[in-house]
Amino acid sequence: MAGEELPTGYLEAGEEYLAAVQKLGLRPRLAGWGWEESSARWLLVLATSIYDAGGPFEMNELLFKAYNAGITPKQISPFIVRVFSPEILPAYALDAIPGEQEYTAHDPMTKEETARFKGYITLDLYGTKVSALHLYHTKNIAAPMSYMERQREWQKFRKNVEKLAA
Repeated sequence: MAGEELPTGYLEAGEEYLAAVQKLGLRPRLAGWGWEESSARWLLVLATSIYDAGGPFEMNELLFKAYNAGITPKQISPFIVRVFSPEILPAYALDAIPGEQEYTAHDPMTKEETARFKGYITLDLYGTKVSALHLYHTKNIAAPMSYMERQREWQKFRKNVEKLAA
């Protein structure tokens, strides 16, 4: 993976960002740094179920509001934050242990997947390569959230950002 050396301070800044959005009610199932090949830069990648409830436009709008209000750390611009639905991730990615050199899948993988993920697990999220080396420990949600749970959590996150940004 190109750009495999994460610049100094990125891990700490990402931890601060993750803590800030978690306080707002955003509970990512996966969080870490990924290398976007097309722009040759590092991006902070989050996968959260409430993305499906609010949608990409409103999610980005709220992240910009939080940034502009100083709720999230200034070191991480919303321009380098990418949010995805966990629905696009393979199940084994949500079980990945940050920093693990060896990965044992809990869910069955095909022979091709097993061969591909020997050593560090690396996901390709629409051109952004995310390695287990650069993941954060997140509080996993035991099971996928129902539609109503996603809606409630989305409304909580939205209200928290708007209240603090006012």
